[in-house]
Amino acid sequence: MSDMAGPAFRAAREGANVKSATGIVAVVVIIGCAAWLLYYQKSQPAPGEPVKNMTPLKCTSCGKAYAKMAGALPTKCHYCGETTAHRARQCAKCGAIVAYTKQISFSPEEEGEKITCECGSDKLREVDPKAIEIINP
Repeated sequence: MSDMAGPAFRAAREGANVKSATGIVAVVVIIGCAAWLLYYQKSQPAPGEPVKNMTPLKCTSCGKAYAKMAGALPTKCHYCGETTAHRARQCAKCGAIVAYTKQISFSPEEEGEKITCECGSDKLREVDPKAIEIINP
């Protein structure tokens, strides 16, 4: 009977080692997930704060056009320091860069005036990245 008890105890001990290794792996996974969640929460903007992204801008004070990380518009101009940098659009007719000061609205009642280029065209498109300076954060 003592011969039979030896292998049974060894098997039980090996099973305990497997269970403890599984427990260690589970704890490591849980700690890793908690660390990732903490990092993710800290990297998000505060509630109500706009998410910053690379935006083409044109300042209505100094006239400079550039692309920079920006959130709420208008934002502070990189060159003159005034809070007059608006989203920029490019004229489809002449290629000039225009400050798009109109707020985007999805209501047909709020059409208002159209933003036009100096050439008189109201056909505006996204700014070509080659046409403006990109300022890295």
